[in-house]
Amino acid sequence: MKKFMALVLVLALAFAFAACSGNTDNEDVNNVNEQQQDVADGQQEVQDEQPEDEGSGLVILDESLAPEEYGIGFRKEDEALCYAVEAALSELKAQGKLAEISEKWFGEDKIVFESDADIANVGLTTLPGTLKLGLDASFPPLGYTDDQNNIVGFDIDLAQAVCDFYSMELECVPIIWDNKDIELQSGNIDCIWNGFTINEERSEKYCMSKPYLANRQVVVVAEGSGINSLTDLAGKRVALQSDSSASDALEANEEVNASIAEKVELTDNLAALMELKSGSVDAVIMDEVVARYVISNQM
Repeated sequence: MKKFMALVLVLALAFAFAACSGNTDNEDVNNVNEQQQDVADGQQEVQDEQPEDEGSGLVILDESLAPEEYGIGFRKEDEALCYAVEAALSELKAQGKLAEISEKWFGEDKIVFESDADIANVGLTTLPGTLKLGLDASFPPLGYTDDQNNIVGFDIDLAQAVCDFYSMELECVPIIWDNKDIELQSGNIDCIWNGFTINEERSEKYCMSKPYLANRQVVVVAEGSGINSLTDLAGKRVALQSDSSASDALEANEEVNASIAEKVELTDNLAALMELKSGSVDAVIMDEVVARYVISNQM
């Protein structure tokens, strides 16, 4: 009997010890889990404090220099071709094709095109077999050269839709923007279709289509630069594309133009933005459509 009681006592102690050990192990596991959760919570707090996307470090001022609209420029004597393109755009708008192209590039329908051009009045025999479109091939998203060396963009898709409508071929001809008048008048290109701003001077020089897209000339600066308005450009070096609407907008604003330290003219907007990123200039004046796309997608 004594031996039996001793055996029971030993077993009871063993079970008690095992239970204590199990509780200790569980407590250790729980402690580790709690520590891991604390670390995870801390990491999440740090992540929550960080911006979702640091972005390009470039910002666009709310205050713009000028509102404007884009059109397509033809030679004065090519009024029939201009009319034909307008008629096709009217038909394509009614079919929803223009909205589709706009949503592809901008995520929304930004088309402002309105024209009474009637396809019934177009002399199809007068249309060229190939439409030669002149453009600055570094003007995204309107027209630019992609990573596969293809010329693509919003304006290119619009022009391709017009050419498909008339069974014409489209040839995209990159040009130096300063030479656009020479290229057009010499016949090297049939039109300038590349975010071409409509203004009084151009309306006199070209046969300009009705506007199809709205835009603004805006100021791009480095984040944290302290430049928050047009008056803050005083004493600053400002870059822009030569012979562009940005240059016209700056000259039209006499107060701002007189206040800046230097106007730096470059071949294209992308070069101007690179100068801004490097700190060589303090601001860039350029098309808002291009600025927003480049800052969001390329810089």
